[in-house]
This record gives sequence, structure tokens and C-alpha cells, in this order.
Amino acid sequence: MPTAHIIVFLVQFTLCTLAVVCLVRWYLLPALDKLSCWKQLELLMLPFLIRFVGTSTLVDGVVGPEYSPACAQIASVLDPLNFCLALAAIFALRAHSRWAVPVLILFLVEVVVFSVLLLWVDGPTGPIRGLQGHWYVGTIVVPILTVFQFLVLFRLIKHHKELRASAT
Repeated sequence: MPTAHIIVFLVQFTLCTLAVVCLVRWYLLPALDKLSCWKQLELLMLPFLIRFVGTSTLVDGVVGPEYSPACAQIASVLDPLNFCLALAAIFALRAHSRWAVPVLILFLVEVVVFSVLLLWVDGPTGPIRGLQGHWYVGTIVVPILTVFQFLVLFRLIKHHKELRASAT
């Protein structure tokens, strides 16, 4: 992959991440602080309901021939799993279930496993090589979801005792 493409990717990824962090800090966090811990986490999980998008890497023409088949296979399995875990977490949070915290932890672990597998299978540029029409996922969707993953983690750490104490 040409160095210029890697630089463009990193610049776009970084700028999108910075924009999302600013939006979250200035607008989302003040609004979330007015809600219960259950509702905060429920709302923070909503963006992950688009995590089935990784399956599109299996469709001819969406990514280039140089896109790693291993990355496509990993995304096609783990993206829908992430979607299912996010949906299960939302249901558990809405019900104030004692299962909410374990499902959120499982969700966060799956995200780490997914990221490590993508980098391990094809190296640091593997997941971005040959993205073509899927470029927006790496430069827009991934930064947004990354910021939200950290928000879920930090809110879970902050509120885990309250969640456990008020669970049904």
C-alpha cells in the first residue's frame, strides 16, 4: 500500500476521531449526566447496531482484490456477533437486568479480540489495504465506534456498582 494512502487514512481517521471526541465532550456527556446510569449505557450502545456493515466486505466489488480475505472473514463473523451483543446489552439495560454488566463486558472483550485479530492476521495495514468503496468505514465508522467503545468502558467502570445494586 502506498505511503500516501496510509497517511491520508491516518489523517482522516485522526480528524474524525477528534471531531467525535469534541462532539461527545461538548454535547453528549453533559446530556448523559442528566440520565440514569442504565439509560446512559443504553444510549451509548445504539451506534453499535450498525456493526453488521463488516459483512459487506464479502460482496464482490465493495473492496479491492488486494483486501485481505482473512480480514473479510473475520469481519463477516465478528461484526454480526458485535451487533448481537450490542442488542442483547440494550435489552438487558432496558430491563435493568443483572445480565447487563456481564453482556457489556463480553461486548467490550469481543471488540478487543476483533481488533487484535484484524491486526494479527494481516499486519497493521491489512485491514485498510484495498478498502475502495469501504474506505468510509475505516475513516468514519471505526473512529465513531472507537470513541463510543471507550465511553461504554468508562461509564461501566464509573457506574458498575450502581448497576449491580439496582439490577433486577
